[in-house]
Amino acid sequence: MSEWISYSLHDLLIFSPESYFRLFERANLAFWPFQLVIIAIALLMLYLTMVRTVRGQLFILAGLVFFWLLSGWWFIDHYYTQINTIADWYLWLFTTEAVLLMIYAVFAHRNRSHYSSPGDAMFGVGLGIAVYSVLIHPFLILLSDRSWRGSELIAIAPDPVAIGTIGFVLTMNASKSRYGLLVIPVLWLLVSVATYSTF
Repeated sequence: MSEWISYSLHDLLIFSPESYFRLFERANLAFWPFQLVIIAIALLMLYLTMVRTVRGQLFILAGLVFFWLLSGWWFIDHYYTQINTIADWYLWLFTTEAVLLMIYAVFAHRNRSHYSSPGDAMFGVGLGIAVYSVLIHPFLILLSDRSWRGSELIAIAPDPVAIGTIGFVLTMNASKSRYGLLVIPVLWLLVSVATYSTF
């Protein structure tokens, strides 16, 4: 028992930081030039967030569904599973979040007459987080010694997808049910923080 207690997260990690970051470069290279479409969709989502309409919210939800499925079935399934034996579980976590977003979108469409915007403070926080995920997070790589080709773009890299989801959801219809959409993004970010803490 004492031997197990002596292990740290670093001891349990089976891949190096270099191997992990290299995945983003490979995924971006293979996906090019469709990143341009992703950027256009993400920018439109930011615009619709500020417009605050039910149809805009539905488009944002559809975009988030697409982002979770793409990040899960492109990055995690095609790349992350090559170096992490439990990444298959992450794939189904991402798929589950996409399904939850679709269900929420259906109910949001049915109850569109009851739409109510969140308060200005909550909206501002959510918008700030969403802007960070789309326009700032990908450029953090410039502060490191990593190649810019490994930039973590929303819809491909998991972290900005989770961060962006938290931001966009906080700007949506002020209903308590929306908070259920934040569970999986928060869980993923905890996993990501734990992973980075071992590097």
